[in-house]
Amino acid sequence: MKYIIKVLLILCVLLFSFTLLSAKEYKVVIAQLPVSEIYSNLLKAISEETNNTFTVEIVPFGRLLHHVENDLADIGCPIISLKNIKKQEKLKYDISTTDILEMVFVLYVNKNINIDVNELKNGNPKKYKIETDYTHVDLFDFDCKPSNDIEASLKRVEKGIIDGFIFAQGSTDKMLKNGDYKNIKRIFYDTFTLKFVIKKGSQGGEIDRILTIGINEIKSNGKYEKIIGEYARKVKIFNNNI
Repeated sequence: MKYIIKVLLILCVLLFSFTLLSAKEYKVVIAQLPVSEIYSNLLKAISEETNNTFTVEIVPFGRLLHHVENDLADIGCPIISLKNIKKQEKLKYDISTTDILEMVFVLYVNKNINIDVNELKNGNPKKYKIETDYTHVDLFDFDCKPSNDIEASLKRVEKGIIDGFIFAQGSTDKMLKNGDYKNIKRIFYDTFTLKFVIKKGSQGGEIDRILTIGINEIKSNGKYEKIIGEYARKVKIFNNNI
């Protein structure tokens, strides 16, 4: 009996020592968004569950990618996973194996124009003038012009200067509600998966595994639901009524 207790104590000490040795500090950058705090809380929970320290900085989206690509940060959040695998492989960063959530993107078009979403996805043969946020042009398999301002793009759609604008439903609907737009209609475009940005060549590596384990743990213990569950459900469904 004493021998068993001694062995158990040794195992506990070894486990504790291993946990301390395996704990590391990682630099995390989060995109400056209205919901940045949600992502910050999510990563804090992941760090706690995996016994690691995440030093978090909120930065403009362009700097987020720059930091990860240039070894100034270990993790970036969030990023949309490209459905075109070949295009994804050519980027200067990798994406995590684990998912954060799914998000609806909407096509905002001038009411006087009939655009078939499937035509856009098949290369936009009719050459419609479409814009999206400058950080998301790689999402689409047709020529999509970059925009630095959601409101400015919506005004161009309203006036017929461009044919459409594609972006995340939540961010763009907010602008649409607050503006005086009479000539814009909304069409469901697609649902995309949000993931974490990690360094090129590190998918399947240490940081990727930490994120996977962390997400699985907080989903199991209810922390994911508490932090981001309501938001995740909201952005996943196309809202016909705004």
